[in-house]
Amino acid sequence: MLVIMIDEQLTPIYLKSSLCKTELSGEELAANCVNVLESFGLTKSMLQDKLTGGAVDGAYIHMNINEHLCNNIGIQQNWLKISWDVAHLLELAIDDTQNQKKFNWLQMIIKTCAEVMKKYSYGKQYEFLIQAAEEIQEDILQPKQFHVTRFVSSQLRVYETILRNWKTLYVLQEKDDVNMALSHGDISTRTRQKLDAQQKPGDKDVDSVA
Repeated sequence: MLVIMIDEQLTPIYLKSSLCKTELSGEELAANCVNVLESFGLTKSMLQDKLTGGAVDGAYIHMNINEHLCNNIGIQQNWLKISWDVAHLLELAIDDTQNQKKFNWLQMIIKTCAEVMKKYSYGKQYEFLIQAAEEIQEDILQPKQFHVTRFVSSQLRVYETILRNWKTLYVLQEKDDVNMALSHGDISTRTRQKLDAQQKPGDKDVDSVA
């Protein structure tokens, strides 16, 4: 999506395809940008007169989009200010922070939230979610999943959904625990049986003390 200023109003332009492709050179990328803008009725003469700046992804910066865009449109480089989008920079900083070892606990929380949301997003599990909410008379939000191409606001909606649906999710987990116990028995018993099955003839009893 491009966000441009038209008649002093910020106006979004939704693109048919991604502007930035790895196989494009900086010159080709600039041409692609101009072609998209022209397809929405913004002529080169309009761009020469009205285009003053933009915020882009880091890939654009590394490909010298400012220089190539100015050359394509036919304006001086000091007339156009291209900057690295702050939202993208923040996203990179967040990713770098989360990947540090001291934040493994945060990664575990994110992983758990992702697994829970995925589990109840569709199919029978989604039906169970709706039924459980009706049983305890809770208003819930539709399950949402993380998307690597979206920003923090999208992640926030996932966490908000987890918190809003917490009571219903707790009820479902309790039911899962009961079903697991009925189907497989006490986990400590199963663990003991597994150890007994693995013990070879002549080995010391697992309960014996050396």
